[in-house]
Formats: sequence, structure tokens, C-alpha cells
Amino acid sequence: MALGESDLRRIGDYVKTNMYGWLVEVAPQVVAGPQILERIERIEQELVAQRQEFVAQRHELKAQRALMETRFKAVDVRFEDMNKRFEDMNRRFSGMQWLVGGGFVFLGLLMTVYDLIA
Repeated sequence: MALGESDLRRIGDYVKTNMYGWLVEVAPQVVAGPQILERIERIEQELVAQRQEFVAQRHELKAQRALMETRFKAVDVRFEDMNKRFEDMNRRFSGMQWLVGGGFVFLGLLMTVYDLIA
């Protein structure tokens, strides 16, 4: 039995009107396609937002590291200045130590000479 054009149209209309009900019976999750697409779209948007936040955090960390490095360099300069000051003070104390020692030697010589004369 051959189907005519009008028979095929009637079958097509019947299938179109009942397709949604059949799909809900067989696979309800397939019918919820638009909802799934919306959820996928929201998930993609959330992933993009998280990626942007991650990139922003990386840039912030780089800026903090650069700031820390500048602070460490400043501290190094301060330590170098302190070392120079300590070296200068050490030189001064050494000079004073020689002066005091020389003074005692000179006084000892004067006392010895005085003892011999007197």
C-alpha cells in the first residue's frame, strides 16, 4: 500500500502534536533542553568570572611581590649604612685606644725619669 502526500501530511501533523508528550514519557531530561542550555550558559559565565578573578589575583600578587622587593632593597641599603657607621666608630675607638695607650706609656716614662732624677 503506497502512502499519498495527504497521508504523509496527516501523519506528520499527528507526530508533531504528540511528540512533546512522548518525549516527556520516555526521557524527561531531554525535554528540559532549554533549561540545561541556560544552566550551561550560567556555568560558563561563572567560569569566565572565576578566571578573571584568578587573573586579577595573580596581578595583585605580582604587585605585592614587587612592593616587597622594593622594601627589602630599602632595608638592605639601611643595613649597609649601619655597617658603614659601625666601621667608622670602630676606627675612632681604635684611634682613641692607641692615644690612651700612648698616654699611659708617656706617663710611665715620665714617672721613671722623675724617679731617676729625684
